[in-house]
Amino acid sequence: MNKSMRGLLAGIDHVTRWAIVACMATMIGVVSMQVLLRYGFSASIDWAEEISRLAFVWAVFMAIPHGVRLGAHVGIDVLARHFPKRANHLLQIALRVASAVLTAIVAVQATLAARDNWDQLMPTINLSTGWFYLAVATGCAHAAIHLSAQAWGGEFRDLPATTEDAE
Repeated sequence: MNKSMRGLLAGIDHVTRWAIVACMATMIGVVSMQVLLRYGFSASIDWAEEISRLAFVWAVFMAIPHGVRLGAHVGIDVLARHFPKRANHLLQIALRVASAVLTAIVAVQATLAARDNWDQLMPTINLSTGWFYLAVATGCAHAAIHLSAQAWGGEFRDLPATTEDAE
């Protein structure tokens, strides 16, 4: 992957990191205020659940690509650990290509779902339910870019050797 693409991806990562912080702060602030009002003053914010749920969904789907970038997602490597290093490397590339294709498909389908549901509003706020689908589309597109970059540049950690290989 060339330097300008790495810079663009790093910029997207930087923006989404701060967006995740903003979403989490919003969620924590709204839920804390709702708890304080409910238990302290017997009052309520009627839109608190929808805003906190929307912030949570956006935070989760923006965080997925960061996990992909760091290789922090759960994986099953019982068989792959026994492959020779070259075969393991090729397997990792193939898995990232397949994952990039699948996440790109999910991104496209989520975009179409957002478009189809854009006229449907959330019950307590004048905001489209399509924003939930856009979170999925955004996170999956970003993850697909990371997976593609890893497959293209081989930028991933090889699996650690099995204990038999180390001996």
